[in-house]
Amino acid sequence: MPVHGPEELEGSEAHIGDSNDLPSASPALTEKPVCNPTTVATVANPLVVQPNSNGTLLTATISSNAPASVIASPSGTVTFTDQNGNMIGLPQSVNNGSASVAWTNPVPGTIYNILASYSGDGYFLPSTSSNGHVCAVPNAGTAYTGDYTVTMSPNPLNVTIGTPATATITVQSTTSYCGTINLSCSNMAPYSTCIMSPTQLTLDSTTAPKTVTLTVDSQASFQVARAKLRNNGVQLCALLGTPLLSLLCFGSFKRGRRVLRSAGVRSVVGLLLLAVVGAGVSACGSHQPVATPPGTYTVNIVTTGTGGVNHVTPVQMTFK
Repeated sequence: MPVHGPEELEGSEAHIGDSNDLPSASPALTEKPVCNPTTVATVANPLVVQPNSNGTLLTATISSNAPASVIASPSGTVTFTDQNGNMIGLPQSVNNGSASVAWTNPVPGTIYNILASYSGDGYFLPSTSSNGHVCAVPNAGTAYTGDYTVTMSPNPLNVTIGTPATATITVQSTTSYCGTINLSCSNMAPYSTCIMSPTQLTLDSTTAPKTVTLTVDSQASFQVARAKLRNNGVQLCALLGTPLLSLLCFGSFKRGRRVLRSAGVRSVVGLLLLAVVGAGVSACGSHQPVATPPGTYTVNIVTTGTGGVNHVTPVQMTFK
């Protein structure tokens, strides 16, 4: 049986002989250990390093499909280097399957490909990962290289007025762009809104696309009618309540009660009727409709990227 560990098992078999056979011994057998293959995944946090910041934390995680009989976790060390072979910090000990190093001085305006080399140990084989990326933002006033594209699917987006509609915004690096991008909309149809989720994403200089969900809300005429009815009810209550509260407050004083008695019931009722009529006129007055008009609109997807790499991407939205 293979040994999944650092120990070697040695043994031999001897025959002492008898009246028919001479003594003999078999050659020594040595059982070599079986070491398990590993993979290394590297991440940087943050991926985009701003000038005069605290840098970034590089973390390598070692994984293995070792059999259940191996109860040990990877040990040894991890060495971090850039694409030119320059070591980043000192080799770091692996603890609970991972190792980290704080990198405080990446050169501004440089895109790094980070390599993490695992040393291996008696149970696990060495391995190297090259999937780590770090973007060090240029200093202010320095030209920023790289670019990206922005697309929407579907385009045009069909929106049923009064019902939310969604689309997918895809942002993809085209020339090694690395940085953060903020997204928003402009030139929306009247009484409509757009919501991006998330509002910010990060590109790591690879061509792997990143997506954002765009949700469009619009206002239908029946929604406006409900809102007007609710607002008018609040208005009516306020206009009726104000004179009633004033009369009650006035009547709470002795002199006020004498004035009300001298004015008579008819005068008090007249004041209340006047308040009701005024409230009705105010609450039921004419209002211009504020529903989203049907039609096809050109809406701008606005992206603001690190280093001043910005785009305004026109898309079509049809409201029905």
